[in-house]
Amino acid sequence: MSDSYIIEVEDDAAGILVRDGDGFSFHAAATRFFGLQGAVFAGPASAELAVRHLLRGQRKARNSRPPRPHQAEPVPPHTRA
Repeated sequence: MSDSYIIEVEDDAAGILVRDGDGFSFHAAATRFFGLQGAVFAGPASAELAVRHLLRGQRKARNSRPPRPHQAEPVPPHTRA
C-alpha cells in the first residue's frame, strides 16, 4: 500500500492522504474541503466517501437557502396634476 494518495471527486482534487501511523491524514486541496482537514481515515476509499458526503451536504445547504428578498422598485413621489 502506498504512503500517499490524491483524492479526486468530480474531476477536482479534494485533497491528499498521507500515511499517519495506522491511518491516513487528509490535507485539503481547496477551501470547500477544509471541513475534512486533519481527519484520519483507514484508507483512500473511506476518505473519498467522506469527501462525497461533504459535497452532498454543501449542495443541500446551498439549495435550501431561502431566496434573496426582492428589492422593490422605488416609488416615485406623488405629483399633483
